[in-house]
Amino acid sequence: MLAVLAIALFAHAQDSIPIKDSASRTIAIPRATHTPTLDGKLDDAVWREAAQLGDFVQGEPLDQAPPAERSIAYVAYDAHFFYFAFRAYEHNPGLVRATVFPRERGGETDDRVTLLLDTFLDKRRAFEFKITPLGIQGDGIKVEGQRGDPSPDFVWYSAGSVDDEGWAVEAMIPWASLRFPNTSPLKIGFNAVRVYGRNGEKDSWVPRRRGNPCDVCQEGILTGITDISRRRTVDILPYVFAAAAGTRNFRKDSASAKGRFFPFAAPTGFTHARPVTTLGGDIRFPLTTSLVLNATFNPDFSQVESDDEQIRVNQRFTLFQQERRPFFLEGKDVFENARGEEEQRTNVGDLFYSRSIVDPSAGVRLTAKQGGWTVGSLFARDHSPSYFYYSGYESSGSIPLADLPGEVFVVRARHDVLSDSYVGAGFWSREMKGAHNVVGSGDFSLRRGSFTLSGEGALSEEKAPRLPKSSAVLDGAMRHGKYYRARLARSGRAMNYAITLAAADSLFRDQIGRFARVGIEQYAGRFEMSQYPNTRVLQKFSQYVALKRTNAFAAGLLDYTADPGLSFQFQRQTSLTVNEHVQLTTIAGVPVRALGTFLDFHSDAWQYLGVGGSIYFGGREIVDPTNPRAGTGYFGNIRLTLRPLPQASIEARAQRSIHANAWRKPHLDDAKIIRVNSTYQFSRGLGIRVIAERSNQYNSFTANPFSQQTNRNSYSALVVYELGPASFFYAGYGGGTRDFDAPAVARETTLRTDSQLFVKLSYLFRL
Repeated sequence: MLAVLAIALFAHAQDSIPIKDSASRTIAIPRATHTPTLDGKLDDAVWREAAQLGDFVQGEPLDQAPPAERSIAYVAYDAHFFYFAFRAYEHNPGLVRATVFPRERGGETDDRVTLLLDTFLDKRRAFEFKITPLGIQGDGIKVEGQRGDPSPDFVWYSAGSVDDEGWAVEAMIPWASLRFPNTSPLKIGFNAVRVYGRNGEKDSWVPRRRGNPCDVCQEGILTGITDISRRRTVDILPYVFAAAAGTRNFRKDSASAKGRFFPFAAPTGFTHARPVTTLGGDIRFPLTTSLVLNATFNPDFSQVESDDEQIRVNQRFTLFQQERRPFFLEGKDVFENARGEEEQRTNVGDLFYSRSIVDPSAGVRLTAKQGGWTVGSLFARDHSPSYFYYSGYESSGSIPLADLPGEVFVVRARHDVLSDSYVGAGFWSREMKGAHNVVGSGDFSLRRGSFTLSGEGALSEEKAPRLPKSSAVLDGAMRHGKYYRARLARSGRAMNYAITLAAADSLFRDQIGRFARVGIEQYAGRFEMSQYPNTRVLQKFSQYVALKRTNAFAAGLLDYTADPGLSFQFQRQTSLTVNEHVQLTTIAGVPVRALGTFLDFHSDAWQYLGVGGSIYFGGREIVDPTNPRAGTGYFGNIRLTLRPLPQASIEARAQRSIHANAWRKPHLDDAKIIRVNSTYQFSRGLGIRVIAERSNQYNSFTANPFSQQTNRNSYSALVVYELGPASFFYAGYGGGTRDFDAPAVARETTLRTDSQLFVKLSYLFRL
């Protein structure tokens, strides 16, 4: 049925969103004879030689309207650098928002300009460089159909300044930091987007039309680029790491409660390990200007911010963490497919989840772009993998396999078809001693006008590990399964909708993917209508309904949800969403119904204060293994960001979740988490970050009464000094404590559970 509907819509689809012909924005970029001195002042000779790009057009909040202020971009090049400068005029310079923050760790409410370079001119992927009025950098990759990927760190140089006319920035981007085809003259796609921190207005050189499903397509073309250096530069980033760690020891014990004995882990002494020193590093070797090899040996991620604590009570499925490790973040778009908004909450799974590679000792990644082909491959050896298991569609979890290292190999290829579509294939595998998991996949994305049809399918083969004295989960069984997904979406100025079908049978296994459930079929849809009054108060008003139905694979209904709602986008970066939530959930064969209300509010209207949060309250399912039922409760979170000084910020986040049989009844579970993240930048290159987190989680359904309450505290401090591009010195301390009650200890007390003091030095050598 979905295929018939898709064919009919594609046959009659018209380009409801006009796309400006890029030929009208084609500029012959001049070759520079001077090199700028980067100081944020546009008084160098190179900017008098450069092409000047004006006539910026507002795209948000007004569509195709004159900008609030005038902007001019400057572009030029020579054999080694692409040069860019930007003058942002401001009638009242006091309105400019400019703070000092660690590279790529702030500035969401600052003024800024984003430079996009589509070096292959394929309208699918662009390098993204962001610069604030103080010259602070952010960079990444913009992949069409996906959210921007800020993880790559490129070597480039920038400076900025605020003056009586507004603000200005200068940048030098080495050609060696980019990838581009081996052609001459070279033509690249280009756009520059100015963002106003005070109200979120966006002005761009090439107009970006509201509702256009393709951002990268809306670009100009820079031509006439010749005789640029194609010398293959090798980036070597070694590091040395030294640490002294300590950990709390535990012994097995038991205690009596209501005539029964229950085991628990009683804390004993705290042991300080001998200090250790390790060496490792990364290497980036471009085999050609479009084929790059990355390798890492003995990677260390001690400077990476710790994972946020998650609510663990009343859960049926595996909890997944966000990837933060640089080696696995860079180039991740090659291994991922785009997901729509309705899929963020309902998607059955993702074929690749890099956090399944828990403790890598080495890794190699090869990425290439040649003609219409994009290819990526990755190999990693994992010392401590995990095994994902499932109890039908009822629950899932993971078991650590510390004594069974695995080797992960991934390869995915995409081939461009038509003007902005592709077809692809992938191979995903993990090999262990006596066990393996292999998945083969195919995928596609076809776009015509405002319509996009995409899909993917996969077949899996697994031989599960078999370990002595293990649970029945690690049974050594052979399993073969299948997974598929299809999506049809329409993007427009006033109307958007999408429908999705996704399914995985009960034998499908992807040990390096992210599948919370198998043995199910899901149908999801979202329809939204929007109006743009653009009054002094209200920018946008939307009405939507999101629907989801989950069946047992090739069987009957399990779950459904319906979320009709209203969304308000106010002036000055403030939004409010309200929707009703209707839900049916099947737990252990018992249908559980719930009705509630969801509210979401965010505002960055003030330079010194940002607030946001959401809350759901009403009916909630109670995951009681012996008596699943409907109850009441709420889940809420709040964010408060203070910016008392341009160089300081404090972000406090809190969340709480409770379940009860009825309002004003004792809580069946109660989870409270508070996290405070504070930063202070002494200068652009030197800063300190302090994080503290408190997690207090109570679960009455835990059989062991001595494990029902868990109180954890973690804290860390990190000093960072930027020595140069991609070169840093880190010094940090982190640890944790836990509250123990009798009989685990003689009296109620808080004991330290772990600690680590470390220093790390990494320095980039470009050869």
